[in-house]
Amino acid sequence: MTLCSGGYVIPYYHPAALAFRVMQLDHMAQGRYICGLAAGISPVDLGLLNLDASSGVHREMFAEAVEILIKLWTEHVGHEWEYDGQCWTVKNGGPMPPLGSPHIEPYTRPHPKVAISAVSPGSSTARLAGNHGFRLNSILLGNSHLHTHRDAYTDVAEGRQLHRQGRLEHRSGRVRRRDRCRST
Repeated sequence: MTLCSGGYVIPYYHPAALAFRVMQLDHMAQGRYICGLAAGISPVDLGLLNLDASSGVHREMFAEAVEILIKLWTEHVGHEWEYDGQCWTVKNGGPMPPLGSPHIEPYTRPHPKVAISAVSPGSSTARLAGNHGFRLNSILLGNSHLHTHRDAYTDVAEGRQLHRQGRLEHRSGRVRRRDRCRST
C-alpha cells in the first residue's frame, strides 16, 4: 500500500518546514509515500493569507517552493547554501560539528515521489509536473479540461524525455485512471 497526500496547498506551508515533514513521512512509510502538492485555487482560502488569486502569486509561490523542496531533499545534508527568491527565503547552514547534520535525509532517492495537482485549463502546474517528471493529479469536476492537462504535461515531459506511460492520473468522483487519456 502507498500513502499519498492529496495535495499540500503550498501557500499554507513554508517549503523548508514541509520538506522535513515529507521526509519524515517518507521514512515512516519506508518509501511508500507520494507527496501531493497543489498551488491552491480557492479565492476564499487564498484570501485568508491575503493573497489575490487572480494575480497568480500562488503559482509563483508554488514554483519556487518546488525548487526549494527538491534542493532540500537532495542537497541539504553537508552543504551550505541559500535560496533567496521572490516569495521564499531559505538558508541551509550545512553540518554542525561534532553532530554532523541535524536533519534526516529522504528514505527515497533522490527524493520522495511527488504528484502535482492541476485544475485550470492548460495548467502551469501540469507543465511544472512534466518538467520535473512528477506524477500529475488532474482534479476536475468533469473531463472537459483533462486533455489540456495532458497536453501541457506531455509537451514539456516529452521534450525532456521524462514522460512515461501511466504518469497521468485523473480523479473525478470515483474514477481513477492511470493510462494516457484521450481527448474527446
